[in-house]
Amino acid sequence: MQPFWEIVASNALLVVVLAAGAALLGRVWKNPLCLHLLWVFVLLKLMTPPLVTVPIASLTKPIARTSRVDASRPEPAFTTAAEERRSPLHDFVISESSHSDRNIATIADGLQRMPWFLIFGWGWGVGIVAFASSQAYRIVHFQNLLRSGRTPSSTLLDMAEETSKQLGLKRIPEIRLLPVCVSPLVWSLGGRPRVFLPSALFEQLDGAAQRAILAHELAHVRRGDHWIRLLEMVFTALFWWHPIVWLAARQLQKLEDQCCDAMVVDLAPRSAKSYAVALLDTLDFLCDRPSIAAPLGAMAANPSVSLTRRIEMLKNRSWTTRWTLGRLMLVLTVTALPMALAFGQEPPESYETPYSDSHPLLAPPTPGPPPQAPERSW
Repeated sequence: MQPFWEIVASNALLVVVLAAGAALLGRVWKNPLCLHLLWVFVLLKLMTPPLVTVPIASLTKPIARTSRVDASRPEPAFTTAAEERRSPLHDFVISESSHSDRNIATIADGLQRMPWFLIFGWGWGVGIVAFASSQAYRIVHFQNLLRSGRTPSSTLLDMAEETSKQLGLKRIPEIRLLPVCVSPLVWSLGGRPRVFLPSALFEQLDGAAQRAILAHELAHVRRGDHWIRLLEMVFTALFWWHPIVWLAARQLQKLEDQCCDAMVVDLAPRSAKSYAVALLDTLDFLCDRPSIAAPLGAMAANPSVSLTRRIEMLKNRSWTTRWTLGRLMLVLTVTALPMALAFGQEPPESYETPYSDSHPLLAPPTPGPPPQAPERSW
């Protein structure tokens, strides 16, 4: 089990370094598409072979096993009369006592080594079960809430069909209006994604703002961000104790919103002002009344996250969501080089030299005759 914990500790420490590098790179490189891929790599590094294995030393030293026989006391060269008269029962008791002492020392040694791995392992497992149970309860409750959605008007359906064709979607996702206060979101648990919109919000928006909000949600479907939500849900359940997992989840959602904002602006460059107003109206709608929080796995729009940066992007339109050959090669190099180093590591050499029958120096020693007892002269 110790190699397993060494791999976990090595990846946990390396993920901290990678997350710090991605965060620093995000301050100077304003490209949400590439940064999003780097943060996905930060999550995947938790389950890949480690680059450098960190040895885990035991917190306690094993108990030194001392012999019951004093080594400085020489053994008698001949047996005394008392030893000759010693009964076999006495020898049996002495042997059983020494065997019990060895067993007690072994058990005590195991008890000293056990808590470090056992307590963390049980805590990790209990945390996974508790987190997965709570999320399953929230998902079931949220799905029951989504059943109250109704079919939108034909105008909104035609708008969704036209926007889907402009984004290059082969299949138009299902559009539903919810009578509760919830953020616009994309919901999928591995099946066909569906778009849910709050009906009260869309009643107070004009046509341009409706098209912009709808295009943002359809852009999430076009990018496949709902699959990233499932990946994020799995990693959050497995590594709930690692703070970088929660930080990466927030960064991924923020970068996905920025990428979809850029796609909306590229789709209709003249609607940037209307889209910025729609973001502010959505934020006012969610702040004025109690809203229902979506569980993990929901691609819910959050206009309050980096709203200043998103509006600045809409104003300047300096960010892009298109891949170029240089960006693709840079991201592949950054993500593939650590993987290649991890898989290319040679296994550690064994310190034991194997015996070989073909070489006389490496052959095992042949047992000689047993030593003869010296003759006694009286």
